[in-house]
Amino acid sequence: MEIWDLYDINREKTEKKHVRGVPVPEGYYHLVVHVWIQNDRGEVLLSKRHPDKPYGDLWECAGGIGFSR
Repeated sequence: MEIWDLYDINREKTEKKHVRGVPVPEGYYHLVVHVWIQNDRGEVLLSKRHPDKPYGDLWECAGGIGFSR
């Protein structure tokens, strides 16, 4: 389960938390960032979606949340 912080219209963090997959309440927002990784030859890192996911077998920007200790 992913828990998101919710923000107001001015991008100020609120005290509210939100579970991914549930509609965000009106008047609240969550921040999304996409990072495109490019090497020195101009090649971009992409990943192919799993065939069982929506839009399966299509290419997408690699993403996700990573943690290390």
